[in-house]
Amino acid sequence: MHNKLQELTDKLYNEGLSKGKQEGEELLAKAKVQAEDIITKAQAEAERIIAAAQKQAEEIKTKTASDVKMAASQSIAATKKDIETLIVGKMTGEAVKKALSSADFVKELIKAVAEKFRRENGLIYKPTDIVVSNGAKHSLVNAFMAVCNPGDEVIYTTPCFVSYPAEITMAHGVPVPVPTFEKDELSCDGQSPDDRYIVFNADLSLDD
Repeated sequence: MHNKLQELTDKLYNEGLSKGKQEGEELLAKAKVQAEDIITKAQAEAERIIAAAQKQAEEIKTKTASDVKMAASQSIAATKKDIETLIVGKMTGEAVKKALSSADFVKELIKAVAEKFRRENGLIYKPTDIVVSNGAKHSLVNAFMAVCNPGDEVIYTTPCFVSYPAEITMAHGVPVPVPTFEKDELSCDGQSPDDRYIVFNADLSLDD
């Protein structure tokens, strides 16, 4: 009787031990699977965070470079404007206005220009042949305004400065472009009875 009881106890113990071991192994296997799944998800999340951070850093870098470039451009433009304002202010100051309004000063200036052409270019001009202006375009506008009547045709050779047609039209003239070509040595043809004035344009770029 005692032996049978012992055998039964040992059997129950062994069965319980075996079952507990099996359950423990199952729990361990399940824990390993869950751990691997957690690690995989963590790695994926870490990669996503790193990629997002890299993208954000690149966007910040690009935006910063753009902002710096824009700020530099604006600073340069502002500096140029300040210099321009300073120069214009000096050129249009009271002393300059007073000098340019003096007939004697203008006469001396024209004489100096005539002397420059004689000394440096071997060209002889009388003071009455010289006009002092803000540049060639200014001189042409003055000339067209002085001599053009409505409907007068003004021939000008092309290639030319883009301002010629507008200057002629502003003086109520009719711009008549005459194309010229290097292969023809820039010769021009095509005058008509309505033509009143001819503007010869020297394209210095052909010397390059």
